[in-house]
Amino acid sequence: MSTFSFTARDRSGRQHTGTVQAPDRERARERLSRRFESIVRIEPADSSRPGWWQGPGGSRVGGEDLLGFTQQLAAATDSGLPLKTALDMLSHDVENRMLRNAISEVSAAVGAGEGLSAALAQHPRVFPEFYRSLIKAGEASGELPAILDRLAAHIARTEKIVSEVKGALVYPVVVLVFAFLVCFLFLTFGVPRFEAVYETLGGRLPPPTRAAISIGKVLSLWWPVALLILGAVALMVSRVFSAGPGARMLETFAWNVYPLAPLFRYLAIARFSRTLATLYSSGVPILEALGLVAASGGSQRMRDCVLSARESVREGGTLTGPLRESGLFPSLAIGMITAGEETGTLDRMLEKLATHYEMRVETALRTVMSLLEPLLLIVVGCAIGALILVLALPLLNIGSLF
Repeated sequence: MSTFSFTARDRSGRQHTGTVQAPDRERARERLSRRFESIVRIEPADSSRPGWWQGPGGSRVGGEDLLGFTQQLAAATDSGLPLKTALDMLSHDVENRMLRNAISEVSAAVGAGEGLSAALAQHPRVFPEFYRSLIKAGEASGELPAILDRLAAHIARTEKIVSEVKGALVYPVVVLVFAFLVCFLFLTFGVPRFEAVYETLGGRLPPPTRAAISIGKVLSLWWPVALLILGAVALMVSRVFSAGPGARMLETFAWNVYPLAPLFRYLAIARFSRTLATLYSSGVPILEALGLVAASGGSQRMRDCVLSARESVREGGTLTGPLRESGLFPSLAIGMITAGEETGTLDRMLEKLATHYEMRVETALRTVMSLLEPLLLIVVGCAIGALILVLALPLLNIGSLF
């Protein structure tokens, strides 16, 4: 399936812009012709996608954008507004360009008789499968406003955890960037000036000092190239560790090193519990719910565990068997899930489990930061101190230069 960007007009002459998924341009035109009176423009989305330079509301839909849309749609439908009217209103209020275009097209599809979940499915980059499955369950049960409220609450909790983790990372990132800039600027513009001082002393400089001066000379002449090389290396490293064997290796390290191990474990359990609870309580069948949990990203170890649990349930076994064998879940979590299975209150037990481990995430995050902050100061202090010491060696050993 390819993504096509389009501009079209409805029967009233109102212009709509958005994207549509289709195998080719002709299929996309056929699909749009069923919704609109005339097609003004249709082309591959990549050629018209807005770039970062085009200001706010660009080509990416974040969690906060989706949360705001879901909350407003829940409030509008709960107040009795027709779905088409609610979508039309929201298409004017949303700031994110990509989300606004998607809502406009979804509104047109709903007006043409399609279901909301089917219309959302035409925009997988905007509305993930988890989101669409809950909407589909809400349509089937006739409780769409309640499902939207539940979905908004789920997104809000998820965004809260994500924002806490990102907020905790701000300090160490700022410290490391500052330390790097200090060292880089010192080597590039400061070290060459020391060379003139050393030349007046004469004699042979210590090897560390000669190495620092050589690096400083190279950086002073080629610092733009050095920055480009460092950027390319950073990009390559991020690509290597973002997927495949590199991601597994990084995850294995994080899951086996204190204090990161408790944090990553609690995050994975909280995410599993919250997502499965939201899906299952909304009427999504357990097998489909487990598949969506596994596909929702996060820890590869947890994904493998959930897929094993799904196979166990498919074959008539219990959910907790593979969870216990994985070693990822503490006895408390296994006990609560087992009790939920046996008493028919799995969704409630998962909600309690998610709340408990979300609190544990906050505690583990504070522990990580309390240990990371002094460690960063020590590392940065040692790096800058070593650089100063290397340059001061000739002055400390001035007698050996002659």
